[in-house]
Amino acid sequence: MARQSSRLRWLPALLGPSLVLLLAGATLAVDRDRGILPMLDVAEQVRGARALVEELAQEREQLIQHVRGLRSNPYEIEAVARVKLGMVRPGEVVIRFEDEGATAD
Repeated sequence: MARQSSRLRWLPALLGPSLVLLLAGATLAVDRDRGILPMLDVAEQVRGARALVEELAQEREQLIQHVRGLRSNPYEIEAVARVKLGMVRPGEVVIRFEDEGATAD
């Protein structure tokens, strides 16, 4: 019995700090300015920004390769001239087909 009595004496001494830590943790979890939730939101934004940076770096590398091709490959220059600018070589005949959904005027 004496042993159980000494355990009960320490219970209030342990409960007080435990409740204080629990309340402090709960406050940090729900504090909108400095809590854990805003930190998680920022961490998610950082992950999204890193993914965007990686995507843009890949796009940049593709554009660099395209520019190198335009500077050195005459066939790539011709492809751009034909597709994007609608240019043709002298003497070529261009036949255009209308889309099925287009109406003739």
